[in-house]
Amino acid sequence: AAFDELPESSMWDVRGASWSGDDEDGLQRIADGESSDPHLRILARLAHELDADALAMAAFWLEHCDDAGYLAAPLTALLELGAAQLGCNAAALEAVRQRLLAGDPAGVAAADLRECLRAQLDALPGRVPARALARRLVDSALDLLAGQNIVALARHLQRDEADVHEAVRLVLSLDPRP
Repeated sequence: AAFDELPESSMWDVRGASWSGDDEDGLQRIADGESSDPHLRILARLAHELDADALAMAAFWLEHCDDAGYLAAPLTALLELGAAQLGCNAAALEAVRQRLLAGDPAGVAAADLRECLRAQLDALPGRVPARALARRLVDSALDLLAGQNIVALARHLQRDEADVHEAVRLVLSLDPRP
């Protein structure tokens, strides 16, 4: 890829690394997935799957995530900013964000906790019996989940306590800071 197609340079600044020649193998370490920066590890993985434009969009999203992996500004504002900065349409930019959400780790670039947990539930491999109820719990009873009141949750979701307990266990096994 040409240098003008690479994501913004701030994405490639690795804490503690110098690109001035003291660290000639810095790019190679990123390519080998050995970087300690989680965003660079995600970009290195995506570099094998995305073209230069989509990779620049992924870098844009990661650059606008906070330390917990959430968008640091409202989604609509970032879609406008990214489309203007990268000269792409908002739909293409959002498609790349959805790819990040569903990627590894799942939930990165989520707009909020609900979207993050939903993405992680969707990404769980195989048949997960409690997944559908856990998704309902995340969508409609996140506030009740904080108190872990199984009886109140069961009443709210109109399900028996054993099923709700399993769904709560599943949601609590997810990472709220991907």
